[in-house]
Amino acid sequence: MFKKNKIEVIPFKDFMSRPAACIQKEIPLQTSIYGFLPGMSLERFFDMSPQISGLYALVLGVGAFAMLSHLIEVNTAKNGFNNVAYVIETVTRFILPVATFGFMIWVLFKIV
Repeated sequence: MFKKNKIEVIPFKDFMSRPAACIQKEIPLQTSIYGFLPGMSLERFFDMSPQISGLYALVLGVGAFAMLSHLIEVNTAKNGFNNVAYVIETVTRFILPVATFGFMIWVLFKIV
């Protein structure tokens, strides 16, 4: 049940002297997925509608706000201003969900 498998050892001369018919030919992979994807280029990547670029700007702005508030909070706590860090944390924890739900409601009313 728990037998160790022995490793088969082939001498190099025997390996090199075997006929070419024994060697399996590699079958090239058929990649048909490229027909379904559009061509990717830098021009197409940055060529976007104003709505999409606005959404990218919104996501970048929210991310920058979150990182900046975190950096300010951590640095104020390190410098001994724990009350200021607590206020920054409280404001950030209030602003981000309110802004998220406000944006979702705005999108829903914009669609309707």
